Amino acid sequence: KVYDKNATPEQAFERANQFLVKEKARLEKEAPDKIKEWSHVYDDAINLDQYSVAVKAAARKMQRYPALAYERGWTGRVEVRITLGANGAPNVQVKTASGFEVLDRNAVDLVTRAIGATPLPPVLRGKDFVLDIPVDYILRAS
Repeated sequence: KVYDKNATPEQAFERANQFLVKEKARLEKEAPDKIKEWSHVYDDAINLDQYSVAVKAAARKMQRYPALAYERGWTGRVEVRITLGANGAPNVQVKTASGFEVLDRNAVDLVTRAIGATPLPPVLRGKDFVLDIPVDYILRAS
């Protein structure tokens, strides 16, 4: 079972990673000529997933609730899109807004800082890719 809606991001990554590794091993046995042709796709997918998990973990550690949003009781989810071109310069922007500009701006800043704190795997350098990072703003009862 690869998908489990109750899994943590780390558990989901591990399941997906195990699936990709097993699938790659199966193809190496059954179609060695094809696996050479497609090997980079599996390797890139595994590394991109690992990078995504690392960026999310860094963002969670850095996340602080914006004071204005906290005071006003604003909550929401912002989906932030990272587009990285072969030139290595990330473009970070809101993919799906929360409805509150202060949360949206904070999420973009947060993900930008998380990218800066997360080394890009060497295998992904010089490649184009897109990652979507969800940032949740939830007020917890105290």
